[in-house]
Amino acid sequence: MLKLENKQTTADIATITEQSRLRASFGFMYRSYSNKIYNYFLYRVGYRTAVAEDLLQETFIRAYQKFPSYQDRGFSYFTYLMK
Repeated sequence: MLKLENKQTTADIATITEQSRLRASFGFMYRSYSNKIYNYFLYRVGYRTAVAEDLLQETFIRAYQKFPSYQDRGFSYFTYLMK
């Protein structure tokens, strides 16, 4: 039988801390930009709310997946999200 250790290692704690920090940062970015992006998509798709919501979701899924590797290049995060 496999014996599991109950101790967290320093690496575990560092990973958990980093993930928590990334989630908090991403949450802030979502709250800051989601309404603006939703309204942009809503206008572009002829006020079809379901389509605008899907596009918003896809935008932030991609952004979340790439968030750890984001590099500031002097442009707004909105510009990064819309590329």
